[in-house]
Amino acid sequence: SRRVRLVPHDVTECLENLIAGQLDVAEPSRFLDDPAVDLVVSLNIVSQLPTLPGHFLENAAGRDEAEADAIGCALAGAHFRYLEKFNATVCLVGDTAREILAPDGTLVETVSALRGATIPWAGETWSWDIAPLGEEASGYAIRNRVIGIPSISEAVPVA
Repeated sequence: SRRVRLVPHDVTECLENLIAGQLDVAEPSRFLDDPAVDLVVSLNIVSQLPTLPGHFLENAAGRDEAEADAIGCALAGAHFRYLEKFNATVCLVGDTAREILAPDGTLVETVSALRGATIPWAGETWSWDIAPLGEEASGYAIRNRVIGIPSISEAVPVA
């Protein structure tokens, strides 16, 4: 369709800096001044933003897990602030937590999908069974907790 345009872009706007050893997380700004942008959909990305930088920081840059998690948390927070700045309808769907379940279905562990960051708006939540018993880990099942917010400007802020 002529109304939809795919533009490859580092939405963190800081991956090159992280690779160069500069650990400051940027505040993204691309597209904020584009009047043609009337819908922004952050779909299953916010929990993925820290993945490659975290892997790089721990394995190639010799940083520890705590530093990688701090950068991951900062990346998620910067993404939320970025979304707030758009003069458009902004929809957010993203993982908030990963839950590890025992064979009997009891919750064994919950891990933040956002490296400790919190989503600043309330929304509908649900579980997404991503790996049935034994698929990813022997003797465990994995599900993600997901939130969906059709319009962050109309969502209730989380205090």
